[in-house]
Amino acid sequence: MKNLKKKSIQGYTLAEMLVVAAIIAVVLGISATTMKNLAQSKGVAAGIPIVKAVFEEARQKALGTGNRVRVVVYVDTAGAGQSADDTERFCRYIGVAQYYSGSSLVENPGPSDSGEWRISGKGVYLPKKCYFDVGRSRDGLASYVRSVATDSAASNGICNVMLPGESTPKECFFFEYNGIGLVSNPRIQSKTANSAGGAARAVLTSGRLGRNGAGGIAVIDPARERDQRGFILTRHGEMIDYTELGDLN
Repeated sequence: MKNLKKKSIQGYTLAEMLVVAAIIAVVLGISATTMKNLAQSKGVAAGIPIVKAVFEEARQKALGTGNRVRVVVYVDTAGAGQSADDTERFCRYIGVAQYYSGSSLVENPGPSDSGEWRISGKGVYLPKKCYFDVGRSRDGLASYVRSVATDSAASNGICNVMLPGESTPKECFFFEYNGIGLVSNPRIQSKTANSAGGAARAVLTSGRLGRNGAGGIAVIDPARERDQRGFILTRHGEMIDYTELGDLN
């Protein structure tokens, strides 16, 4: 009868198990961060065609009516008593606005005309946690000009707009097309997109909302540059995509 030798089963040492556990933890941590950044980037990337469609709608409306038409972004921060709708719309609600006096559309409004900008249709929202970056969109722009009487003299690209369901106008950041479909606000002086004053820009970023020092809402903890995208808008309405802020320089 043969003697059967028992095979010794060697297990892992505690040190080896700890090393494996550490490696798994690192891999899982990297994966979670990567997935989070990917989800944010998709939100910003999904916002670009939405914004482009609004710009194109505004330009076509300007060409079709021969009137000034604006793309407006809700940026009202009038104090701490804002409603949930205000927070939901802040830097996410974008629409096309036309100039009215009473119930009548004003043809070719100028500095002597008094009336108000109103949203045409319902407007649209950017994806969750995706915001229109007004600061970076405004950086490097040529000055805004006062095209109607109700515009402020300031060259910061803010105008008052009557939104659907509202009884008082709200502050919005804007771009304007004139009656022949050219970008007239901000004033673009050069034909070269990358030269000073040569193009406007629309920048989207991911982040979250909070309160600024004055009690108004603000986009805080904006994402890093990899989660910011947008396009350059030339005077003739051409929209040139970019994926890195360095492309703007």
